[in-house]
Amino acid sequence: MIYYENVGASLLLMSFFVALARAIEIILKPILAHLSDTATFKWGRRKPFMLMGCVFYSVFLICIFAPPTKTLTPINTSIWFGCFYVLFFIADTVCNIPYAALGPELSSDSKEREKLYIVFYSFQYLGVLFAAAAPVILHKLFNVRIIDYF
Repeated sequence: MIYYENVGASLLLMSFFVALARAIEIILKPILAHLSDTATFKWGRRKPFMLMGCVFYSVFLICIFAPPTKTLTPINTSIWFGCFYVLFFIADTVCNIPYAALGPELSSDSKEREKLYIVFYSFQYLGVLFAAAAPVILHKLFNVRIIDYF
């Protein structure tokens, strides 16, 4: 949001779109949970949602971080952020609700599920730590500042 604010986007509009995205997500989660629970796809109940959602998830993330700021007015830049931020959270919901429901379906044994979640959360936290440390590591190794590319 700091980048958008620096290019002239309205903080008020961006805050509105953040709140709107969260409100839509709250409404969409139970609907999507029901849809994935009752789906009868050839590939299973959960995988089609995750596969479809991940494509849009990545596209909307790229669009959030790559606005055409030279051709947009400050208000249009705010709207660009808002539209893709809302769409990003919708795609996040489409991917992650079925993904979270997939775990209990993989095994009926509680010990196996416990091991599965330990591995899942371990990799999740390692990924967060890597993402947080990556800019510092890249700077130390290659003397490159990531922010220079944005």
